[in-house]
Amino acid sequence: MYFMKYFVIISMVISICLFCSCAKEGNDMGINISQKNENIINLISTVYDDDALKEIISIDGKIKDINEKYPIECIRKFGKIYRISYIGIEKVAVLLFDSDGNKLFGKIYDTKKLKSDFSELKNGDSLKDVQNIDPNGEYLFLFTGRNDASRVSYHYTRDGFVIMIEYDNNKIKSIKIQLI
Repeated sequence: MYFMKYFVIISMVISICLFCSCAKEGNDMGINISQKNENIINLISTVYDDDALKEIISIDGKIKDINEKYPIECIRKFGKIYRISYIGIEKVAVLLFDSDGNKLFGKIYDTKKLKSDFSELKNGDSLKDVQNIDPNGEYLFLFTGRNDASRVSYHYTRDGFVIMIEYDNNKIKSIKIQLI
């Protein structure tokens, strides 16, 4: 029961963060917000190994605590949510923070695919079609057994994009693409 409650909350936070188009420039946390049209590939100067990425997502605390040990080079603001990303070798660490700078979530995603790998997908294609393209995508909705959670898969790409695919009856309902 705890897992499902946790999953619903995290899913809602991620969905709000990723689907919201109200990103603003500014530095509410004392850190400059990355330009919304600048690709993470151009923002990042440090590529971290797997151990460093694991350490980054395990740090609890505030944005400033992470920034002290691992300087932030890519931070985006979506409404009241901050998303910080660190690049690894075919991986990206993504951390979400609230408006007070408190950590909400941290996870490492595979980035083995390119944005172009998803270019043939269209509304009406099946979930299986997506899984064939990216078997390592984030398909949390498949494991909850709940119908009230959003049915969205997330696919982080090597060329700096996150592809969010929403489903209805295991058919693609919408595809949104955003810079990591």
